[in-house]
Order: sequence, then C-alpha cells, then structure tokens
Amino acid sequence: MEPTSSPVVRPIPTPTSAATFGPDAHCDTLGLAISSTFVPGAMDVYLGTFDQYIPLATERAASVDDPQQIWPGGYDYGDGLPDVIRLRGGSDIILRPQLDYDFPFDWPLEINAARAVLRVPGEGRNELAAPITASDSVTLSIPDRDLRGTLRLEFEASDRCLRYTGSGVGQVQVVRAATVDACPVDHEGYAAHWATLADPPLMVGDVPVDLGRIETLGLWTEYAVSSQGNTGLTTWSPDSETTKGVAGGTVRSEPANPALRLPFLEAVFYRRKAVVDMQAGGDWPSPVFRSTADPYADGHFELLVPSRAGRYVASLHVQWESACAYGGAAGAIGVDVE
Repeated sequence: MEPTSSPVVRPIPTPTSAATFGPDAHCDTLGLAISSTFVPGAMDVYLGTFDQYIPLATERAASVDDPQQIWPGGYDYGDGLPDVIRLRGGSDIILRPQLDYDFPFDWPLEINAARAVLRVPGEGRNELAAPITASDSVTLSIPDRDLRGTLRLEFEASDRCLRYTGSGVGQVQVVRAATVDACPVDHEGYAAHWATLADPPLMVGDVPVDLGRIETLGLWTEYAVSSQGNTGLTTWSPDSETTKGVAGGTVRSEPANPALRLPFLEAVFYRRKAVVDMQAGGDWPSPVFRSTADPYADGHFELLVPSRAGRYVASLHVQWESACAYGGAAGAIGVDVE
C-alpha cells in the first residue's frame, strides 16, 4: 500500500559518543531522525503464533515530554484489509504491537492502554476484555463460538522518547474449539473432508459441476498438498450437460453445500470446437473471454458470460475454504450463449 505522503530525506545526526547521543539526552532530535529514516509510520499487531497481524495506522506520535505532533497521518489502508484472521474459539491470544519502520534505535515498546471491539453482523459491537498482561503485550480472550466479523484494535504505547496511538480493523473468523479438534490431521482425513465438501457440487445455472482440488492447506495443522496440471479444462467432457446464458449477461453460480465457502470464482472461456479439437490431439486452445467474480452476501456469484453468441467451454477456478482448511479447486462446464 502506498503511503499518503513521501518522507523528507535528511542525514541522520552522526553520534560522537554514547554519552552525547544517548536516547535520553537527544529525544529532542528524534523528530529529525524519524523524518529521515522512514515514511509516516504504523504499528502492526501480531496475534498469537499464527503469524497473523492487523495493521494499525498511526494516528499520532508525540514526544513524551512535548505533546506536539511529530508527523501527521499514517498509512491510508482504505478498504485494503488483510486476509481473514482465523482464531480458535475459547483460546487466549497474545497481542503484541510492533513498530513498522526501520529506525536506528531498538527501544522497548511499552503498552499503556489497549481496547478490542468485535463486531458481528446483526449483533452490533461487543467489547472484549484486553488486559495488559506484560509490558509489551495484551491477552485477548476469544469467545468459543462460530462467527465472522471484524476486530478493531486500539493501542496507546510509548518508548523512551515517544508515545504512540494507533488503531486498525481486521476481518476475523472464529471457529469453535470442538470443530477445530475434529478437523483432519493427515492426508486421508483431508481427502475425506474435501469429499464431503464437494458433494453436492457447484451449481452453475441449473447444472451441477464437479470440482477437483488443486491445493489444500490445513488451518489448524501443518498440512499442505497441491495437484499439478489440473486446469479444469482437462476435466470437461463433450457429453456433459451444458448451461445457457444471454450474451453479455450473467449466470448465477453457487456452492450447493453450505459448509463450503467460495471467496472467489474465475472462468476462462474457450470456443467449444477448439476444446474438442484439443482433446482429439490438436493444439491447446486460446482463451476468448475471462470473467472473475466475488461472492454476494449469501455466497452466490453472478458469472459474466461472453458478449458474443456461441458455444463455449468455461474452465472454472475457485478459492475455497471450510472450518478446517482452504485452497483452490477447478472444474469445467459447457456454456451456450444466445
């Protein structure tokens, strides 16, 4: 993400000795040193051991002795939230803020105050207890229930010369502890897990489409496997059922299994004849149209089809996730555009 403004580059004062350039003696020069070493800054708050974090846009960094503002603003994150942060229900998560810039002094950051607010659609705001359990960290107790929402964090912290206030919002998914404990732990278990998710199949219009896994990553166990060469197009058969669409219109598409969530769908369209020729030993066909879609609130997609009438084959690629795993999958379907 680009910062809202560019830093003014000035030389950092050269220390002559520890006695004359110690942090306590030279806090008044810190504004100059900061402006010459990093763009207007931010804090990242790391959650537990999952290497997940929420960025906090810095709202103010002021001298401990003088409350005047040293730099304005911070990063403009806009709507660019990080990936969904997944948390085990009923667990205590350690939150540890860390300054997100390169600075020549490595001073301990001490938390002075912290606040956490969880928002779940239809429930409003729920303030979570966020006690300071160590000088540099906060413990957050996660409720033991399935939910999706946003977590807003607010921190006040200080080091030997500066004090900081920052806030940020991250998308979170909490999974009940009992569900996590029942998740697969090995290859056979994840294969069985996918089989339950893929049945019933994806619906494109009124036609079912079987999806094949491309990649599976465990959310709660160290498991990762991928399948090379599955493009979706290779799974299509000329004898399979065909869906219909109107030129330039959309076709409703959605997973039939409520346990399977699809955050993203892409369709690459090829001329049907070119795909048939490829399967008979010809060259790989060239795509003629590409369509991408994000899900609506109820999980369905409106998949855009080509603006020219004709017979096509759509190679489908999806991102998928469940309470136990996430990854990619592919399939294909014939589409007759009128």
